[in-house]
Amino acid sequence: QFLSEEKLHYRSARTKELDALLGDLHCDIRDQETLWMYQLQCQVLARAAVLSRVLDLASRLDVLLALASAARDYGYSRPRYSPQLLGVRIQNGRHPLMELCARTFVPNSAECGGDRGRVKVITGPNSSGKSIYLKQVGLITFMALVGSFVPAEEAEIGAVDAIFTRIHSCESISLGLSTFMLDLNQVAKAVNNATKQSLVLIDEFGKGTNTVDGLALLAAVLRHWLALGPMCPHIFVATNFLSLVQLQLLPQGPLVQYLTMETCEDGDDLVFFYQVCEGIAKASHASHTAAQAGLPDQLLTRGKEVSDLIRSGKPIKPVKELLKEKQMENCQMLVDKFLKLDLEDPNLDLDLFMSQEVLPAATAIL
Repeated sequence: QFLSEEKLHYRSARTKELDALLGDLHCDIRDQETLWMYQLQCQVLARAAVLSRVLDLASRLDVLLALASAARDYGYSRPRYSPQLLGVRIQNGRHPLMELCARTFVPNSAECGGDRGRVKVITGPNSSGKSIYLKQVGLITFMALVGSFVPAEEAEIGAVDAIFTRIHSCESISLGLSTFMLDLNQVAKAVNNATKQSLVLIDEFGKGTNTVDGLALLAAVLRHWLALGPMCPHIFVATNFLSLVQLQLLPQGPLVQYLTMETCEDGDDLVFFYQVCEGIAKASHASHTAAQAGLPDQLLTRGKEVSDLIRSGKPIKPVKELLKEKQMENCQMLVDKFLKLDLEDPNLDLDLFMSQEVLPAATAIL
């Protein structure tokens, strides 16, 4: 017997015989494995260039097969490339992912080329499809440029040299940047690098700060591009800042085109058609979206009341129920103070009590 790693081992006559004949095979096996792995590594490295080329071709083939399979399964069409077209033309385009998730998907067309409508301002209620439309235009353009069929009836892609987006903010603590700062970085990159052949997609820029400041920044950025005239990039901007249009913060001219997502009010309900059309949204219908999110009716009613007061320039008054409750609390506090008075106390000064307690409280109560 012998002790190994705090374990007691016993050896018979047969194991002693095998030990003398074969010895410790574990070390031999490990050495042999190491030798084989080294030899295999040398063989792979000797053919590294060929293997890398094979892997590269296999990955390209895998991508092409995946694109072909998606085009066949989902009814994609072959885009046309026109170097003379400075922009894109998409007929009944679809979002390649959303159409797989939605029960029904409404296709939309997009056209940006020439000197008219280079800046498209898209307004509409929340959840009406503005962001999906922007992503759809960007994805179809990108898919065509990488050689894929696209989810559209027809698509003609011009000489687009870059796609700049301000759509989704990837927040991270490690970056040490606020959400608004990330948005600004994305817009600044587009402002500093976009050319007349670039496609710029901006979704809800300015919402991460004060409403007035955000609106001013958005208007300043768009006016900067509009001042370039024919050198202005092709811009799709979705916004809920209706004041951008109402206050006429953008210059009038053929470079600007206003689009909206078609909706219809059916009583208290708002029906979304998810169809892009020319025009300007009349309201954001935020209360309808809030109702869909499950906010209580009393909050929605109060929110609509405050919104109407702000639009009309009237002062915002407290809710009557809250005001009445506050008055009752003040009355109760005054009664409690009065009951604590000792009317038989010769030092009691009722005039002082009236001036310091009753009169100030009366203002709040009445």
